[in-house]
Amino acid sequence: MAPPTRRLQPFQPYNKAGNSGKAQFIDTWLDIDEFKLWLEKKMVPSYRGFKAYCVVCDEVISNHKSTIQNHMKSTKHRGKLPQYDDIITARQALLSYIGPAKKEDISNYEMVVCSLIAERSLPISLVDNLIPTMRRLHPKDEILKQVKLGRTKATSIIKDGFGNGLKKMLVEKLRTTFFSIVIDETTDVTIESQLAVMVHYWDSAEFKLIVDVLDFVVCKEATADGLSVSVLGLLENLKIPFERLIGFSADTCNVMFGVNHSVSTILKEKIPSIVLVKCSCHSCHLVANYASKALPDQLETILRMIFAHFSRSSSRK
Repeated sequence: MAPPTRRLQPFQPYNKAGNSGKAQFIDTWLDIDEFKLWLEKKMVPSYRGFKAYCVVCDEVISNHKSTIQNHMKSTKHRGKLPQYDDIITARQALLSYIGPAKKEDISNYEMVVCSLIAERSLPISLVDNLIPTMRRLHPKDEILKQVKLGRTKATSIIKDGFGNGLKKMLVEKLRTTFFSIVIDETTDVTIESQLAVMVHYWDSAEFKLIVDVLDFVVCKEATADGLSVSVLGLLENLKIPFERLIGFSADTCNVMFGVNHSVSTILKEKIPSIVLVKCSCHSCHLVANYASKALPDQLETILRMIFAHFSRSSSRK
């Protein structure tokens, strides 16, 4: 009986990118001076691996050093780079807080904790007790041992990092998108008038209507002229074209919607095509207020007495 023959495998050329044939991300690229302020290593599920990512252009790049260099020299990247100076400065300051080992993992750890606090509206002082507690629960976590996050650093990351970055992204969208504004004046604890400016716009990328906060403006005068100057000055300082503003809404007070001289009349003179809409919530409140006057006074008195009877005794509840 003849010995079994050995089946030969077909010849496969050596591939530096590994068995998958895909170019791999080189971690040392993150330490190159011209790359480290805007380049990140990002997981791409469709690629089933990590790829280069530009935080300035919000774009995934092929894992080739020459491609990354060409992207850095592109007109798109160089045009957006000045708009993200604050983000890059905050990113550089954050990297300076971290030791030489595992900078990316440590910064991601801190970013996740700060984003959780900001998203859930938790007190920033919580990090002073949260990080030590997590270290006691996970004493062998090498990354957690190097995390240095207190309330001061967390405030800087949320305010100067997340805040400026999200605002710049919003302003960039408003420069090319039609939007409406909703304003409301309030007085804070320092007895200083502030104007909250909200924007409504249609996001074609997410395919839905977005409502977002543009800014809080300190008003010197809570008058029609003062509020109008604050709104128009904000758009001018952010370099948002007035032609993109197509709608205005506010409460129904005379300062906002007076017939002769108000914020709405001033905006109408500046932007003739703008649509003026009174706040529906304030309008419904006024309707309900006037409608309640048609009801007998005894009805309101009875309701108040019933509430007082049950609310002032624990046994009656």
